Amino acid sequence: MTYIAMLVPHHGTAVEMANVAVAKAANPQVRQLGKHIADEQSAQINQMLTWLDQRDAEPMPPPAPVREMEQQDLAMLRAATGPDVDRMFLMMMRPHHAQAVSESADELEHGKDRFALHLAATTKSDQGSEITQMNDLLAALEAG
Repeated sequence: MTYIAMLVPHHGTAVEMANVAVAKAANPQVRQLGKHIADEQSAQINQMLTWLDQRDAEPMPPPAPVREMEQQDLAMLRAATGPDVDRMFLMMMRPHHAQAVSESADELEHGKDRFALHLAATTKSDQGSEITQMNDLLAALEAG
C-alpha cells in the first residue's frame, strides 16, 4: 500500500512538470513527451486514488524537504523561457523518473498486491523508455 500511497504525489509532481512543458516547451517533441506523461500519469493517479479509497487509505506526501525542492524546481521551470524550458524539463524529469523506476523495481521484488505489481511493472517499463527518450532529446538539443 505504501508504494501506491507514495506514487500518487510523485506522479502529481510529474504531471505538474509535464503541463509546464506542454504549455511552454519550444521543441514539439518535448511538448509531445510532456503531453504523454501528463495524460498517462493523470490516468494512473485516478486509478491509484480509487484503489486507495477502496482501502480507506490516503496518498502519502513526500517529506517537507523533498516537497520544498520539488516546488523550487517547478518554480524555476515555470520561470524559464524558450529552449531553456526544454532542457530544464528533461533534466528535471530524468531523475524524477529514475526514482519511480527504482521504487517500482523494489515493489516488483517485494510487493504482493496484484494491482500494485501491475502498476510497478508498467511504471518501470514506461518510465524507463521515457528516460531513454529524454536522453535522446537532450543529446539532440545539445547537438543542435
